[in-house]
Amino acid sequence: MTTIYLVRHGEAAAGFGDHHDPGLSPRGRDQALAVAHHLATVFADCGNDSARLPELRCSPLRRCMETAAPIGDLLLEHRIVDPAVAEIPSPTDELSGRAAWLGDVLGSTWSSLGQRERLWRQSVLDHLRSLSRDTVVVTHFVPINIVIGEATGSDAVTVARCANASITVVDVVGDGSLRLVTEGEHGASEVL
Repeated sequence: MTTIYLVRHGEAAAGFGDHHDPGLSPRGRDQALAVAHHLATVFADCGNDSARLPELRCSPLRRCMETAAPIGDLLLEHRIVDPAVAEIPSPTDELSGRAAWLGDVLGSTWSSLGQRERLWRQSVLDHLRSLSRDTVVVTHFVPINIVIGEATGSDAVTVARCANASITVVDVVGDGSLRLVTEGEHGASEVL
């Protein structure tokens, strides 16, 4: 069994419809440091034993890279930049179009979306199921909701309003199914 700690990035300096790749806001940097300290306590019994410490993977987008930095500094030396856990890819680069598209997606079900989105969802699940050791994954709102939805049998795109810097814990069991251990804290957090 593999345990995955899904960390939603800290508060971004701009929304999905305002900037293509924003970093963290000052509040987001504080959240990143707080989640790093929390994870350091979770894994305190591992000491410096790299064989017992989880792997650290993060989306290549700045808000995730900046959230993962203090986790790497406090806990895990090696960070893997992992495009497979990036945010859902938008069909357009035009910012206002991206926001409108994402708003529609968030209110949908996976079965009502197009093949492109459904294939992307499946690739996220397949990738996470392929991880062979306990892993901290710093990622985004939609990938975390994919995992929660799969674990709970929900087809909704938005299953949980995961707060920034929340930690959702899932186990990947022997048959590849996902078991929700702890759902991350909910809150009013900016997605669009």
